[in-house]
Amino acid sequence: MLLREKINNLIVLALADLKIIPSPEKLGRYESAWHKIQITYPDPKFGDYASNVELILAKEEKRSPLDLANEIVSKIAQSLFEAVEVVKPGFINFKLKLSELT
Repeated sequence: MLLREKINNLIVLALADLKIIPSPEKLGRYESAWHKIQITYPDPKFGDYASNVELILAKEEKRSPLDLANEIVSKIAQSLFEAVEVVKPGFINFKLKLSELT
């Protein structure tokens, strides 16, 4: 499984745990928004990967992207990462442990 897929799966599990989506298999009303969510390669100074999930879902949830991002990060299993950080306006940046890159 690619690292981007692993990160995506961790986000889905966090959203299900937060009851933002009913379960990973039942995206329901979020199905169209889910296709807009990206796991991208940011500028290296920000990390190895970044996600816009909170920016997409904050509107649907009627919540602040930063608040939503912080909640998501609190539920993400951190074993793959040296750091998982929230930055304005609400991106989540992932810095992988060196062991995951080799």
